[in-house]
Amino acid sequence: MAFQSRVPSTWVEVTKVAVDEGLSTDAKVNMGLAGASMAAPFMGLIGESRITQDPYYNKNIPRMDSKALGQMAQPGDVLLTSTREGAGYYKKPQVMATGSEFYHAEPVLHGGDVPITTEAGAFSNSPDSPETLLNKKRGTPMRQRVGSNAMYEDAVLMRPKKGMSPAEQQKMQTLLATGAKKEYGKGLATRAFLRDIFMPKIKGVTDRIGPKGPACAGEMCSTLPAGVHKEVAGGGITRGKHVRSTLPADFMRADSPYEAVGSSLKNTKALGTKKQRLLRRLGGRAAIGGAIAGTGLLAYNEPEALLGIGAGAAAPIGARMALDKAMETNVKNLPEGSIKRRVLEIMQKPVHAAKGVDTLLPPVPWIMEELSDIKAGRQLAREAGEKYVIPASTKKYLKNFLRNTGGVAVGAGLGAYGLSKLISSRFKNDEGE
Repeated sequence: MAFQSRVPSTWVEVTKVAVDEGLSTDAKVNMGLAGASMAAPFMGLIGESRITQDPYYNKNIPRMDSKALGQMAQPGDVLLTSTREGAGYYKKPQVMATGSEFYHAEPVLHGGDVPITTEAGAFSNSPDSPETLLNKKRGTPMRQRVGSNAMYEDAVLMRPKKGMSPAEQQKMQTLLATGAKKEYGKGLATRAFLRDIFMPKIKGVTDRIGPKGPACAGEMCSTLPAGVHKEVAGGGITRGKHVRSTLPADFMRADSPYEAVGSSLKNTKALGTKKQRLLRRLGGRAAIGGAIAGTGLLAYNEPEALLGIGAGAAAPIGARMALDKAMETNVKNLPEGSIKRRVLEIMQKPVHAAKGVDTLLPPVPWIMEELSDIKAGRQLAREAGEKYVIPASTKKYLKNFLRNTGGVAVGAGLGAYGLSKLISSRFKNDEGE
C-alpha cells in the first residue's frame, strides 16, 4: 500500500508506516537515505589513531612559560597553538573532528634567542627568494604567537622523534620557505575536515587519496610542515591519511613521527574531560549525519524546497563575489554615460558607503566571530562587575547581516522556491493532460 502522504515528517514515521503498510518504494528510499546519511560521519573514526600527546591530558609533557618554550625551539619543530575565546569558527569544527583544542600549526624556521615560525601563505606577497627569506630571518617571532598579549594562549612544541641532522634541518628550512611563498589554500582546510569526518583511515589505501601535486605544496597551516617532513624524512603524519589532508591534531597522535617536548598553557584545564570530549565528537558527527539525512530526504520528497534553501545560502556568496569583481574596475576609465559604467557605479556606491563588501554583506563566519566576541566581553564585564555595552561596529555588522545578507538570502530562496514550484506544477499539468 502506498503512503497517505508522500512527505514523511520523520524517519521514525517512515519506519512505522513501512512496517504497518509494507515497504513501498518511497519507504525504501527514505530509510536508505536516512540510514546511510546518519552512518556516514562515523566512517572517519574507522582506523583512526588515538591522540596521546595532548598536554591537557598527558601530564608527562613538561609545562613551562612561553619564554622557556621558545628557548627550546629549533628548526624542524612544529608549534601547535590554541586560544579559548574568539576562535569558535576555527576551533569548534576541529574539536568535534579530532577531539583536540589545538587547531593551528606553525613550523619553526629558526631557533636561537629569537625563535621564528612561519605559516602557509606567509611569504606569498614577498618578492624575495626562499634563500633571501632565510638569510633575512623573515617570519614571525615566536613571542608574538604565544605568551602575554600574544595571538594564542596555549601551545605545545612537537619535535621529530628521530631527530634531524643539520643537513636535514637546512633542507627543511628551504622547503618551508618555498612552501610559505605559495598562497594559502582557502578550500583545502574544508576538504581536509570533510575527509577527516567521512573517510576511514586505512593504511596503504586512504592515505593515497588526496589533493594532487607535490607533498610540500603547503597550502594549509598543518599541511606545510607535514608535507615538508615527508619530503625530508619520508612518510606521512598518521596512518590512513594523505599528507595534504593533515590536521594540526594529527601531529599528536600515537603513530605520529612527532612527540611533544614542552608546552605553555594559560588555560591549565581542558574544555571537558576525556569522556565529555568523546561525547562532543560523537554528538557532532550525529548532528552532521542528521543534517545530511534531512537534506537527502528533502531532496527526494520536496526538491523545490531544497532548491530554495540552496539558492538562499548561495545568493549572499554570489553577491559578494559580484561586488568584489565590480570593485576591481576603475569606472573613471570607462566611457562617460556607457551602460557598463552606470551599472558599475550603481554597484559600487553602497560598497563605498559601507567601506567594504564584507561590511555591506557580512558573511556568516564574521558574524560567528562577532557573537563569540560579545560572549567573551560579557563574561569579562560580569567578572569586573561592570555593564557590557556592545560596540557600535559590532552592532553595524549584525544590522547589515540581518538586513542585507539576510534579505538577499531570503529573497533568492523564496524566488527560487516559487519559480521551481511553478515549473513543477506546469510539468504536472502537462502530464495530466
